[in-house]
Amino acid sequence: MLEEDDRVQIVTLFTRVLLQLALHPRISQETLARRLDVTMRTAQRHLTLLEEQGYIRVNRVQKPFHYTVDWSKPCPHLPWMRLVLFHPAIKEYVSVWGQAILDAELQSDAPHDGLVDSIKQLLAGAGRQEARVG
Repeated sequence: MLEEDDRVQIVTLFTRVLLQLALHPRISQETLARRLDVTMRTAQRHLTLLEEQGYIRVNRVQKPFHYTVDWSKPCPHLPWMRLVLFHPAIKEYVSVWGQAILDAELQSDAPHDGLVDSIKQLLAGAGRQEARVG
């Protein structure tokens, strides 16, 4: 059986950084690194690249810096998907939508083929304090 750390991670570190910045716009680089379980240098490198590419803006007036995510930017390799998919406010809609589908599936006599379990996992993830995708 695979350990948690051995699993393939579909969500990149860049996405995880963006999610943390969306949830905690005034996060320190040290705290960000600790939450992502990476070195502070790795967190700094990812923040620098995200800023250079225009995915975030950084207000350096006081520490901790204030980060703003540009939700209109397209995701690399997925031009049809925008970062707005990861916006924290979307979590509420995902939760409501998932609950509606779950209710409909539970009232149906048709076989569920794992859909009910998948929706329950989605809803459990949507309700977590830390946003996780996948």
